[in-house]
Amino acid sequence: PNETNERKAWIFTKINTKILFDKETGCWLWTGVKQFRRINSLGEKVYRGVYQEYTGTRNGKKHIISRLSAWIFLDFDMSSDKLICHTCDNPMCWNPAHLWVGTNAENMADCKRKGRFIRLLGRELVVNTRLVKKVP
Repeated sequence: PNETNERKAWIFTKINTKILFDKETGCWLWTGVKQFRRINSLGEKVYRGVYQEYTGTRNGKKHIISRLSAWIFLDFDMSSDKLICHTCDNPMCWNPAHLWVGTNAENMADCKRKGRFIRLLGRELVVNTRLVKKVP
């Protein structure tokens, strides 16, 4: 356990240099490497933050920043099939207070509850919901 805590502390010092605090939302926005994830149903590009461990070569292991944050702060098992979901709905956020561990079904239920599920509501309503709520 002590070795794991030392590793978490070392990685935190590395990723903590790639942070932008959003005072309005409380998000810790990742300013490091971004990885294209998909085009969402509104035609917008969606990225996620990626941290690549330095191993002396260019082939270091890549970690999704929200999963890494959950491992450091929430003792999340990185080998788990579970998702790291965001209460803020911002995939670039790694504030542990905005993260929760859930299944795909739980994440989809959260999406529907927030009015972000396009097949349920229709494109126009989702666009209007996003504009009113300013959801990133």
